[in-house]
Amino acid sequence: MRVLTELRGTLEAGAQKALAPLTALEQRGRTLGTQLQQLGARLGSESTALSRRATSRQGQLETELTQTRASAARTPSATSRSGLAALEAEASTLARSSAEASDALRVLTASLSTQVGSASAALSTALSALATSRQAIERLAASGISLIKDAESKLETLRKATLAQIASLEATFDAAIETIQSAANTFIDGLRAIIRQFRALVDAATGPVMAGADALQDLVTDLVTTANTLIEQVENVVGLAVGAIDLIPVDALPMPLAGPTIDTLTQLATQFATQLENGAKAASGQLTTLAGTVSSAIDSGRTTLSEQLDAALAPLLAQADQLTQQIDQKREEIETQVSAQIAAVGTQVDQAIDAARAQIDALTQPVLTQVATYTQQVESAASAAVQSATTALDGASQQASTLGEAWGKGLDQSRAAFAALEARQTELSSKLRALRA
Repeated sequence: MRVLTELRGTLEAGAQKALAPLTALEQRGRTLGTQLQQLGARLGSESTALSRRATSRQGQLETELTQTRASAARTPSATSRSGLAALEAEASTLARSSAEASDALRVLTASLSTQVGSASAALSTALSALATSRQAIERLAASGISLIKDAESKLETLRKATLAQIASLEATFDAAIETIQSAANTFIDGLRAIIRQFRALVDAATGPVMAGADALQDLVTDLVTTANTLIEQVENVVGLAVGAIDLIPVDALPMPLAGPTIDTLTQLATQFATQLENGAKAASGQLTTLAGTVSSAIDSGRTTLSEQLDAALAPLLAQADQLTQQIDQKREEIETQVSAQIAAVGTQVDQAIDAARAQIDALTQPVLTQVATYTQQVESAASAAVQSATTALDGASQQASTLGEAWGKGLDQSRAAFAALEARQTELSSKLRALRA
């Protein structure tokens, strides 16, 4: 799961890295588009302003010429007629010059407007190509993410199935341990019964000589206490085996904690066997020692009754030996059963983990390969898009700069031409006013 999470992060980061230069180029393209729009607007507004001014000035001149003709008609003379004719000829020349300047301005404006439109169209094409490349890259990244999500879903299903299998093994192990516990409890109950009989027999055998024998009574009490301790030791080690199942870290399976799970079971089996063996041997040894001590004390303290006591205690000592043998046999039996159950569970857990690992590899390897392919495609698509868009935007930027310079130069020339015409029109207006006077 962590591999897929890291892979998802790598793919997303790669897509973002690939899209970053496209975003910068798109911003640059929008800026160029704004510049071209502004240039087109300038062409229209500045050209219109010049044309209107020239038309207005020419209209004023025509008005003055009409007024001069009317004045000359009221006071006809050879001088006024010849002067008017000359001024009319000059006015006609100025009108043609003004029309030519206006036509030149219209041609320049139309040509530059056409070029601005072509540059804007090329820029729109480049931006559209960038948008298409962006969508392609986003689709590739989305396809990779979809693959990863699908694999994660399948891995989650596999994880749940593996945990369910482990839970089943746990239940089987628990049932087996409960069976062993039941047998151990039966054995312990038998031990208690034997101890009760043993104590009764000791009391009966030693009763005649117990009066005043406090030391002997203490030894018998120690004998019984030791026997009870033996029972508690057996119960404790059996309880340890029962608790083994609770220590299985199934929540972490089947990932890297599978190994520690088996180690834990092995340690429990070793600990169980060692404690049971040590406790049983120690207890049985103490029982035998105390029985011998009792016999020795009675022999040394009651010489007159030694033969009678020996005969009475002989069956008891035989029972103590038999009890020791039973403890050893039960210890070996329980140890064998628990070890077999732990080994069986360990083997089945290993098999479940191996199967899960194989399925994980089968799920993740194709995804790794496909996502690597998507990543390469994203990088290739981004590189091609950046190169193409950069070339197109560089051309559009250069064209916008050239058009701006051309318009500035043409506008200056048109302004100069119209300024010269206005100067001549002003001079002609003065002459017409003088002729009317």
